[in-house]
Amino acid sequence: MNPHDPDNPIQHLFSEQRAADQQRAPSFQRTWQAAMTRAEQPARMPWLLPIAAGACAALIAAAGVFWWPHAEKPQPMLPSTAVAFLSEWTAPTDFLLEPLTSSMSSGTQP
Repeated sequence: MNPHDPDNPIQHLFSEQRAADQQRAPSFQRTWQAAMTRAEQPARMPWLLPIAAGACAALIAAAGVFWWPHAEKPQPMLPSTAVAFLSEWTAPTDFLLEPLTSSMSSGTQP
């Protein structure tokens, strides 16, 4: 190693960082023991999740029954005088289908 090598200060900083990381890291033995202790304990059934899911389902079902549209009553028949035949109907825009005449074209158009 050359003491005047430009990488020497960087290697020194990396070795300092490695030592600091080793001091902060938890020991493997302690981590392994904690994992083994957890593995030996019986698994607990989470009771809150099924109860919360059941309560939500019951609320949704109750809301659905409450807001469900009721059967619509049949509409009463209109009197026969109010019935219009399709052959008598004219569209409100029929005037647009008529050709322009000379009297209409002399004015300004939009």
